[in-house]
Amino acid sequence: MGRSPFVGCLVLVGAWMMAGCAPEAEEGRGRAGLVIVHGDGSLQTGCVEFAGTEVRGTEVLQLSEADEIVDAANSMGVLVCSIDGEGCAFPAQDCLCECGGAGACTYWAYFTRAPGEAWVYSPLGPSARPVRGGDLEGWVWLSGTSRAGPESPPLPDLTFEEVCSAEGAGPTSVPR
Repeated sequence: MGRSPFVGCLVLVGAWMMAGCAPEAEEGRGRAGLVIVHGDGSLQTGCVEFAGTEVRGTEVLQLSEADEIVDAANSMGVLVCSIDGEGCAFPAQDCLCECGGAGACTYWAYFTRAPGEAWVYSPLGPSARPVRGGDLEGWVWLSGTSRAGPESPPLPDLTFEEVCSAEGAGPTSVPR
């Protein structure tokens, strides 16, 4: 199994931070933490640096260098179809290929966590939500048949400091 570009990017960020840089980004730059929970329960975390004081959720995912596929022209807004090969093979498949008909719907669910707050299912799509330094972004391959849902996100209780510290900035792949 090949290594995700997301992991390579995180190794570089971790090395940069361990080289003695402060946990805060330099002036004019921000950092957001990223947590991805795959369908098998495996977990990836990392810290993403961006220019300016805010970006959109889609930009955080793109800057992480995760192998994501999106449907940018969807009438519901930008939809994330696949992350690191898990999900729907858009455009050959519909971006919500696991949501046809009645019953379960499995898709990449988007959660956010502001400093000092709990994870919440984002009421805005990732292209509409502003992400500021210190925020956490969460993506979960979430099944509609799962007991965990938007009301009780299946995300670890991590803080920005834990995800973006020198020890926590590198790639993490932990089975849940």
